[in-house]
This record gives sequence, structure tokens and C-alpha cells, in this order.
Amino acid sequence: MPAFSSEVPLFAIGGAPTWQSPEILGMNRLPGRAAFTPFPADRPPTDPLETSPWVLPLNGEWAFRMAPRPEEVDPAWLKGAGGGGWERLPVPSNWTLLGYGFPHYTNVQMPFSGQPPFVPGENPTGVYARSFQVPEGWGGRRVVLQVGGAESVLYVYLNGRAVGMGKDSRLPSEFDLTPFLASKGDNHLVLVVVKWSDASYIEDQDQWWMGGIFRGVLLYTTPEVHLSDLGVQAGLAADGRTGLLEVRVHTGAPGGEPMAGTVELQLLDPRGRPLWKRPLRQELSTESGTLAELTGGCRFSLEVPRIHPWSDETPALYRALLRLETAAGAMATVVETGFRRIEIDDGRLLLNGKVVRIRGVNRHEHDPDHGTALPPGSAERDAVLMKRLNFNAVRNSHYPQDRRWYLLCDRLGLLVVDEANLEAHAFHNRICRDPRYAPAFLDRVQRMVLWGRNHPSVILWSLGNESGYGPNHDAAAGWVRHFDPSRPLHYEGAVSRGQSRRTWEGGHRGTDLICPMYSSPDEIEAWMKGPRDEPRRPVILCEYSHAMGNSNGGLEVYMNLFERYHEKGLQGGFIWEWCDHGLRQSLPDGRSRLAYGGDFGDEPNDANFVCDGIVGSDRDPHPAAAEHHHLARPVTAVKFDAAAGAVTLRNRRAFAGLDDLTGRWEMTRDGVVVAKGRLGGLRVPAGGEARVELQGWKPPARESGELFLNLEFRLRKATAWAEAGHLVAREQLQIGRRAPRLRMPGALGSSRVTVEEDGDLVLVDWAGYRACFGRRSGWLEGLSVGETPLLAAAVTPQLWRAAVDNDGLKLWTGQDNKPLGRWLACGLDRVQWRLEQFELEPGKGNRSPRVRAVWRGSGRERWEDFRFEQTACFTAEGLLLGHAVAVGGDLPDLPRVGLRVVLPPDLGQVRWFGHGPGENYPDRVAGSPVGCYTLAVDDFHVPYVMPQENGHRCGVRWVEVQPDAGGGPALRCRGDALFGFSAGRHSAEELFQARHATDLAPGGEAYLYLDHRHRGVGTGSCGPDTFAPHRIEEKAFRFSFLLGIPAVV
Repeated sequence: MPAFSSEVPLFAIGGAPTWQSPEILGMNRLPGRAAFTPFPADRPPTDPLETSPWVLPLNGEWAFRMAPRPEEVDPAWLKGAGGGGWERLPVPSNWTLLGYGFPHYTNVQMPFSGQPPFVPGENPTGVYARSFQVPEGWGGRRVVLQVGGAESVLYVYLNGRAVGMGKDSRLPSEFDLTPFLASKGDNHLVLVVVKWSDASYIEDQDQWWMGGIFRGVLLYTTPEVHLSDLGVQAGLAADGRTGLLEVRVHTGAPGGEPMAGTVELQLLDPRGRPLWKRPLRQELSTESGTLAELTGGCRFSLEVPRIHPWSDETPALYRALLRLETAAGAMATVVETGFRRIEIDDGRLLLNGKVVRIRGVNRHEHDPDHGTALPPGSAERDAVLMKRLNFNAVRNSHYPQDRRWYLLCDRLGLLVVDEANLEAHAFHNRICRDPRYAPAFLDRVQRMVLWGRNHPSVILWSLGNESGYGPNHDAAAGWVRHFDPSRPLHYEGAVSRGQSRRTWEGGHRGTDLICPMYSSPDEIEAWMKGPRDEPRRPVILCEYSHAMGNSNGGLEVYMNLFERYHEKGLQGGFIWEWCDHGLRQSLPDGRSRLAYGGDFGDEPNDANFVCDGIVGSDRDPHPAAAEHHHLARPVTAVKFDAAAGAVTLRNRRAFAGLDDLTGRWEMTRDGVVVAKGRLGGLRVPAGGEARVELQGWKPPARESGELFLNLEFRLRKATAWAEAGHLVAREQLQIGRRAPRLRMPGALGSSRVTVEEDGDLVLVDWAGYRACFGRRSGWLEGLSVGETPLLAAAVTPQLWRAAVDNDGLKLWTGQDNKPLGRWLACGLDRVQWRLEQFELEPGKGNRSPRVRAVWRGSGRERWEDFRFEQTACFTAEGLLLGHAVAVGGDLPDLPRVGLRVVLPPDLGQVRWFGHGPGENYPDRVAGSPVGCYTLAVDDFHVPYVMPQENGHRCGVRWVEVQPDAGGGPALRCRGDALFGFSAGRHSAEELFQARHATDLAPGGEAYLYLDHRHRGVGTGSCGPDTFAPHRIEEKAFRFSFLLGIPAVV
């Protein structure tokens, strides 16, 4: 390869482009350090988020121009935005969302062809320019530039001179500008960002490829002798009340020479009160001879009695105030900390001596309008919503996140797995063994640990994600174990082989946990039960219950497993993932949609695989979020004494009681509240059980009907993450017997039923109803009460559903072995029915007439695939339809078995008695209590980014569809057993054909799907298929539905 040269400083070294040289990590970039802000000593801070007069933000409009490749950057541009050709661009932002190129989504594959470290010649390069003046009072001091994040290589120039460069787009890069500053007047700062680099191969995360400066840019100043790094470690003694505080202070000075001075330390308690009458004081070391002393520094090490420990339940924070004073000047800063202890004991991860439950989720940084350049308030919104949904842990997937995120996790109580910006998915087991990339592995892990080590919320360090496992990982792991032995190591790649074969007994150098992804419950339980020669390690799933589209089926199975083996070290996991990554895209007709891979012309792409969150791109929780909220609740009812009116509650918290909650109860009969009251005092200790009185309870009379006891637990007072009255947990207990098999009414005698034939139609009149059957079709083609029709089309069998993403990805190839592939191969999406037999059985005496029809069905012209038999009987309560379905032997398990009912457009309000109020499915129903609910037909639709099956409710006793205007008859349906239903304005076929919500035309008729059986939704887009109990594998079915009106049903 010919030598490369460039007139642009920093672009080439030794004939090689620096953006294509993995050994080059940065030039003239300051060493990594902890996150803290410098303040004047005479204005000491008390909050890390205070505005410092020693900080000058440079966010806002910058001059900008784009070169198609680095080689076309004009050296004249490095002097500033003089001359023409410059435009304006906000910082921070993604230039790919502002008309410069386009976003590109891939999961595993790289967005370009080639081998590491080589990148395309077409390599967008953005040049940012702005001027600034050194603020008054900063003269003669040190001035540092901090760039929070740039994708993927950053070059810095000031006043036409090269300052330095840096890689790792997800951690700040800092540069000392002092030697380059103009003595007075304007300083011209230019930042050059190259999109593709050797680093792109280790930043191959499952997200959009963007470009540009996407985190904030600022300047800060310090005295020449300054605090260069701070390590604040707040441990906890075995007594749980004594804090073990160690503060390591490092100072920087010109030439690295130690300088005499003092450091003062004061600690503020969670109420802001100083712990000591006078700050503690240490002299700076001025001796030389050890690495730590080359830049000077000191250490505080002491016990702090009677502290309040930090945990996810009780996030008590202390503030360490530090003041440095030397002959060169003084400065101050503040670091928030919390006293806590993380350890592994007997194969269990302990927080403050307690076996911690990990109810976690993976979080990418994403905004639907700003991409990775998160707007103000985005982090707060995510952290608050996580707490409200009963998450207590988050994995920073798959890179360190913005500084504010860590502060929020500290303050609100979220346990953090901090993860290095290392993912080499496309070259999974190769780059981790490539010595050219070894420095990058070590550097990224080191800088992550240095930056985040003072945060009590960070309990685990992760060496990256989906990067195989090799010596580069072990080198980084060795450094972490030596530098920070207070936290265990996490790395999934060390206990897997190519993400398929498990090697859970190995990888001890790279991980202290067994942290697999997408393991099945059976696999996990077998491991927990099985004999092992190796020392036990905690088992925490780094990814599970893939939340793509209508998903998270079977979450209860995992959660129950976590509870069963909790004390043995199976401690939970992190759902994949927090939010959909849809990007808002304007359409030519003025509408907008949430776009995914391929919508911007990005090739190759992985389509909608980027939309896999338990909340939407706009952070509207998906229905599955309610399931997690329930399953992760901190309080459960384990026993109910109806005679005494008392319930035994279990507190699943490890550190806090339940006295921050208030409780209420209500009893329902057939969905109607018949009694209610308050719960007695919730004096239930952490990890314990207690019997609590139901105030005002009276044992129910022995009457017919289904009785349920509903319990609600709400916040007594407002917290940092929710208002008073926020629902923390609910519980539902059935009183007495389970729901009986529903009885169907008997048929009327022949004298009360009139039958006539009109051409191809058979008309049956009885009890104010009229039914119309087609002799040629066999279907029930009409049902009316008086002159009011209740149907808009024939009632037909329904075996197909608009495939959920877990059935198979309809925009992907290679789905033949998925349920969707099997269904399409058998023609389940296009089943046609051929009438085989139609009989009108005349009534006689007390025997009612009956209409019986038999059809054969197939989507591939194998008419033995399905046999569908329907018998219609006429009762005083409506039309009773009995069904028998036989399924051919070579057909796969089915999506559903039931009926499609098309209703007139004016029937727009739905009431039902069953699980609700939100969408639920047979394998995702724990968080949906049984009750009576009302919802508009239009509101059943759940707008998943990829249209698919949605809106189902299960465990239904009856459902009723009423006119919007309130007048006229309604259609009520009930079954001979509990059933499911969904309602909406679009058919299953329309949903399946659509690729975006905007493809769905405004609907007219209402579709009511009555399901005798409906397949669970599972998590099979990335993980196990729907579990066997919720698959439909039988070959014969019998069920009945009664269609009538509420007045007589």
C-alpha cells in the first residue's frame, strides 16, 4: 500500500492515515480522569451540577462544512471560518439528521465492506469552526477544551495550529489549549470529525451509525497547579453503619513537578450538614520516586461512624468538598458519593451484605428527533420512568454514557453496569486477538473506569459487548482488577463461544459473573441445579426478554425462576432493551413516521431490528412495561384469610420497609366493586412477612359470581422520581372457586323459530333476532335485531395473525425456521375455505332448527389441511355457534383459532369482563388484573413501529361492542370457556401487509376477533421461541360463542 501523506497536520504519521491506524489512540490528549468540575475556592460548590464561573460552554451554532473524505479537507479551513462555503450547524447534533448524509442502521454487519482497520475512501469529514475569547480573569491560567463525544475520530486545531486528536466517541476527550491561546482577542477553534475509522470496527453496536459532535463542548480553567484526578471510594464496614472513606487526590503542575500545598476535605451528609467542625487537611507530597508522586498528591483514609448506607432503595448521598491551595492559586470541587459495599460471596452478588435483585434493562442513548445528541431532560425522563416501572438497575449498553446519567442513577437509586465502548460484532472473535487493537481495548476500559469510578451507582465494570473473548480483554481485565478491586467484572463474551455455545464454567479472568444473553429458562435452571466443579459465580443475564414489537412473553417464567434461586445466586437480568430507536421522518404528504433501517436508503441494513424497546421512541411505555412493573413489584400477597379479613404480605425489598406506602383494598363480584377500604399499617420489615388487616372487611355472602380481592400500594409521599399516590404495586387474589366453565343456554322450540329461504339465503327469525346464512358460502352473513344490523360482513374462521416480530421478521430473509416462515410455507396467510356440506335441520316440537355447515380449508390447495364445522342454534339469549376444528398432521403450530367478526362502523365502544385494562396475551398477563373495562375500538390499537398483531385481551368472560352515540343495540359475545378478543379498524391481513403505521388507511368497519386460542407472543426475535404451554400444537378444537344483545344476554 503506498505511503499516505497530507498537508493537514495530525492526519498522517509514518505514511499511514491516523484514522486508519488502530495503534494510534490519541495525540496530545490529556490522560483519563474522574468526572468533576473545577470551581473557584472562594465560591465552593455544594452540587456537581452547579454552574461554575470556570466553565465556558461552547454549545450552539458553529460554522460547518463537509468534505466527502479527509483527503479533501483544505488546510486553510483549519484557520477558522473565513471565506465562503461555510454553513451553520448546531453543536451538539448528528449531522446525518441535518442534511449531511443519512443515518445508517446495522446490527452485526458493518455498514461498509472491507477488513479492519481499513475504511471506505468515501468517508464524510465534518469541519466545525467558531471563535471565542478567553473570559476575563482566565488570563495566565490553564485552559482546557473538553469534547463530550464525537463519532468517530476528533482532530483539534486552535488558531491554525494542531492541538491533538482522540478516538473513543463515547468518552470525553480533553486537550490543554494553554500554549495555543492568543494573548488577546479572538481564538479560532476548529474541530474536524472523521466519520469512519479503525475505531468503527470496535464501535459496531446495535444502533444507528451517525456522525458529528453529539455531546457538549466546553472550556474550563484551573490554576497551573490543579486537581488532575480524584478517587473517592466510600466503602461500608461489616457492621453496616461505619463508612470507610478513602480519597486519593492527584495534582497536575507545569512539567509534572510536585509542588507544596494543602488539600482540605469536608463531607456533607445527605441533609447537607458538614460532618466535621473543621475540614480535614493534608499536605501535598513533594517527594519523588514513585509513579503516584510524580505529579504530587495526597490521600485521606478514615472511618466515618453512623452513616446512612447507599442502595438502590435508599440512595443516601454524601458530598465530598475538596479545596486545593498552592502558591499558584486555589481551586475547589465537589464529588457526590455513597457508602456501600459490593462483593461476591458464596456465588452471590451482595450489596451491603444483602443478595441483590437485578430488575434491569439495557439503555442506549437515543432520541427520535435528535438521534444520539440527547436534548436536555432526556436522561431525567428515562431515569424517572425506569424507577416508576420498578426497574432498579441499568446496563449502559454498550458504552459509557453522558455524565448527567450517572448523577441521576446515584440520586434516584439505579444500579449501573458501566460498559466500555467496545463491540466488534462483525469480527467477533478476531479483533479481540489482534495485537494492533490491544491498546484500544486497554485504553477504553481504563478511561471508562477513571471517569466513572466515583459513582456509587456503578456496581460492575463491563469489558464491552459482543466482541468475542481474547487476550485483549484479559489485558484490560488485569488492569481493572489491580486498579479497582472494589467492583467485580462483567463480560458476557468470557462465558460464551460465538454467542451460541455456552462455556459457563470458564472465562474467570474476564468475568466474575455468569452473564449470558437470551438463555432459556430450562438452560438456566439446569445450570442452577447441576453439579459444578468450579467455584459458584452469580448468574445475572446481561440480556434477556427481547422487547421487539409486541413482545416480552414469558417474562413471568424468568421472574419466577429468579425468585426461586435468588438466594443461590440467580439474581435477575437486564431486559433488552429500554427504548425503540425509531427516528422521526417527514413524508412528502406532510405526515411523519418513525423510521428504521432502510428508510433512509441505507444499505445494507437490518430493518426494524433497531426498534426493540419496552418503551417507544417517544418513551410511551409499551404494554409489556406494565407486565414488568407488576412482576418487579416490591410487595406481594402470599396468603389471604377471608374469615379474619387479613392478608400476609411479603416485602421483597432488601433494605427498606413498606412504611413509605399506603394500601387500599377492594372486592369485586363479576367485575363490579362491592366493598372497599384501607389496609392497616404496612409494618413489614425488609425481606420479611407480616399479617396486615383489611380495615372495614366483611366476609362475602355465599352468592353466585366471581369474587376478587384487589390490593393497591401507592407512595405515601412524593419522591425524586414520582408524585405522592404513584402506584407502586397491585395484587389480585381470587376468593373462592375459579371461574366455572360458562354454560350456554338451551335452544328454543321449533314453534318459536321461523325459517324461510330467499334464493341462496336462509333467513331465521326468533326472539327479535334475524340471522342470514348463505347456502353457497355456508357462512353467517348477517345478524340483526329488529332493523339494526349487528354485522357488516360474514363471520368466518380466523387462524392467521399479523405476525409479531417474535414470530419472524417480515423484512428479513432467512426466517424459514421461524414460526412465520413455517406459517407462510403452509399458506396460513391465505387460507381459502371450500364449502363441503350445508344442512338446514328442521325443528320439530321442542327441538329447535339448526344450521350446520362443514368447510375444508387450505392456503396451498391441500384441502385436508383444515376441517371447520359450525352448528348454529337459536336461543332466547341470541345465536349460539358451536365449532369443531380439525388440523392436518403436517401443519405447524397455529397463530390462533377463532372467529373474525366485522361490525358496522358505528359500533365503536367496547366493554369486557376479563384481563385488562391494557393489551395482554396468554404469556404476558400477570400484570393485567381481571375486571370490567371500557375502551373505544380506536384505542385498542397499539402503534408498534412495525404494524403487527396487537390489542388482544385474554381470560375474557364476555365482551360487548356498543354504538358510539350510546343509542341502539350492542353486540355481546361470550364463550363456553374463557376466551380472548381484540378489536380494531384494520384486519390482520392489512396489518401484516403494512410496513409503517402510515401505511394503514383510516379504518371504517370494526374488526372483532374472538379467539378460542391465541399463541403467546414470546421473545423469539432474539431468544427462545414462545414457551410450549402457550403454543397451539393440538390438532382438534371445540368451542362455542353466543352472539346476542346485552338486553337479553
